[in-house]
Amino acid sequence: MVVVPRGVLARRHFSAGAIALALLRLAGGVRVVDIRREVGGQGETAAWPTMRRWLRAGRQSQLWTCVRASPPDWDPRQVAERIAMTLLAHGPAAHGAPVDVRVFAGAALAA
Repeated sequence: MVVVPRGVLARRHFSAGAIALALLRLAGGVRVVDIRREVGGQGETAAWPTMRRWLRAGRQSQLWTCVRASPPDWDPRQVAERIAMTLLAHGPAAHGAPVDVRVFAGAALAA
């Protein structure tokens, strides 16, 4: 048995909250290069294979079990939106809390 803090996803180098924030930004139309700079902090490049892996795993409901699998014809933004909105629903319903805070918390709780 391996014990880890809440908010850690199996076989992922980023926390559940960081992945959820990146997918929320993608769903909102933010460019991958800007998301990588904000969340990944690993320099500027338009290609980020990690984002593609998250989307592939998210499409198949492999990141969070509470997120339903997405249809194969959905584009990456639609997949990211489904994941983000599901995690938003799992987050605390704090009055006036920003969406990104609620998605981050929902991701940790659902992990």
